[in-house]
Amino acid sequence: MKALYMEKMGTTALTEIPIPAATKDRALIRMRKCGFCGTDVAGYLGLADNYRYPVVIGHEAVGIIEEIDENNDRGLKVGDRVTCEPYTSCGVCYACRKGRYNNCERLSVTGCHQDGMFAEYHTHPIHLLHKIPDSMTDREACIVEPLAIGLNATKRLDVQPGEVCAVAGSGAIGILCALACKARGGIPIICDVLDERLAYARAVGLPYVCNSAREDFARYIRSVNHGNLADCFYEACGAPEVCQRMVDFVENTGRIVLVGWTHAKFTFDKDAIIRKEVDIFGSRNASNCFPGAIDLIASGYVQAEKLITREIRLDQALETLKEMAEHPESYLKILVDLEA
Repeated sequence: MKALYMEKMGTTALTEIPIPAATKDRALIRMRKCGFCGTDVAGYLGLADNYRYPVVIGHEAVGIIEEIDENNDRGLKVGDRVTCEPYTSCGVCYACRKGRYNNCERLSVTGCHQDGMFAEYHTHPIHLLHKIPDSMTDREACIVEPLAIGLNATKRLDVQPGEVCAVAGSGAIGILCALACKARGGIPIICDVLDERLAYARAVGLPYVCNSAREDFARYIRSVNHGNLADCFYEACGAPEVCQRMVDFVENTGRIVLVGWTHAKFTFDKDAIIRKEVDIFGSRNASNCFPGAIDLIASGYVQAEKLITREIRLDQALETLKEMAEHPESYLKILVDLEA
């Protein structure tokens, strides 16, 4: 079968590999579509240090079950359409015992640490499969995983109705964080340095947007929030200069969640954190968020289709990765049709 294969850091190729075999605990999935993530682009550029090579990349996907143990406890069967939660955990470490398996000591993320979903076939742990409702398209199903990341960050902040939440980054994850915030009754305000990205935010119903290359984001937040800074702040772009200023965007006792991978070292103002008594949270992947993400998309609350910039064939993937790396402003979410 064909698969998008990363042999070592910074090298990606479309390669023929054997079809994997189903086991008692893993179902064989015929993959239909898979979305590119910023992590895939970072891996292509050689900037991601969290891969275990060699590996088939891809973790935002939908497919059809081809083989599965009929006695599985999820009630799944051959022919079911599913999305694959990509976070395999040990179940026994400290984080797993607390229910936060997304931060397992031995976490294995599909497409990063074990073979992923940019392939014609993929095997996946049965307990991490989620059936997709008939009302949801394959394209929409590819947005479930990144939306789950936004839901997890929102859960970490414990956003309350009426709270104003600033979001740095109008890429897919930033927009989905903002939509997750809105779903809990928060009021998101999003910034980016690219007008093209901010246009995507407006298209999905986020009215408060700011180009922080032209206007000070803190000042814009105050203009929207009756002279006040934000209650909460999502760092969803991974820019060191934003991380250095993150305390400037929240009120005293505000809350900050770090979602974006920075891929670079930076310094921050520890005294400002103490002075404002700010709470800072990390958010890695997601735990127990896939059902909520599926519901938000199936209900139409999150208009997933508006996040999709383009759909391509698998044999166009390498060329598209290069384009995404060179022109990030032109793309939000790219899907690969694995059956074309």
